Amino acid sequence: KALWDTGATSTSISQRVIYEQDLQDEGESRILNSANGLYQSPVYRVCLELPNNIVITDVLAHRTNNSYWDIVLGMDVILTGNSSIQLRGDGSVLFQFEHKTEL
Repeated sequence: KALWDTGATSTSISQRVIYEQDLQDEGESRILNSANGLYQSPVYRVCLELPNNIVITDVLAHRTNNSYWDIVLGMDVILTGNSSIQLRGDGSVLFQFEHKTEL
């Protein structure tokens, strides 16, 4: 599960993603402020593939202390493109994201 979070400064990943992808930290850590308070996290370099086949490389992500989301996409990723949300006539919602390299 992933969350598009305009309130998050940076992208974070769960311990499950770190384990399943066998990620190694970059040897540095950050002090982060979350809804659950301050915590220290190692930093990981990740490549993200979004559902519309957009690939964003070299994202520095930290480990989240949130147990619900596998990935929280923060403003560091969101600002790399244009996003829009459209309410359709049938009540469904369409979310679109175009990466700047594709504009």
